Amino acid sequence: GLESGVPRALYNVHYAVAEDEPEAMARQYLRENGDGLRLVDPLLGDLVLRASRRGLAGTTVRFEQRVQGIPVFASDLAVTIDRSHRVTFVTNGYEPGVSVPSTTPGVAASTARASALAWLAVDGALAYEAARLVVVPGGKQARLAWHVQMVPAVSPPGDWEVLVDAGLGEVLRAVDRAR
Repeated sequence: GLESGVPRALYNVHYAVAEDEPEAMARQYLRENGDGLRLVDPLLGDLVLRASRRGLAGTTVRFEQRVQGIPVFASDLAVTIDRSHRVTFVTNGYEPGVSVPSTTPGVAASTARASALAWLAVDGALAYEAARLVVVPGGKQARLAWHVQMVPAVSPPGDWEVLVDAGLGEVLRAVDRAR
């Protein structure tokens, strides 16, 4: 986060919040510390709750950034709150200033799926697949993309995450999340 000036991980935060539901406590922290985290909307309208999980270290509340309603890829912001209602740890994937000229894809999900299948040279059936529209941050130029997840039943092995440009249909990148 050097170029953006966004702090990506904060340890030993020890920030007290009012006792409440986990999401409300996390939102209180984010509202009161939004400037330092480089959050754009003081009302946090661009952050949507993704998950809340209780663990040994406390409860971790995970938000996803949205741009015009579309998730920003890998933008999760996670706030961990201990049992005494103190924020202890924050990871910040927020991307300030992300915008796309249009949220209407130029190619359909089926086209993106075909691009991903061809790029991975999938042989046989898929054990799992999903596709969703995302905004991929990229410095000055964010892109609308299809985030295609594929787990081939046979070949190639792996849990693949393929980003396909939603304007032109070409594969931007593919990562095996199983590795």
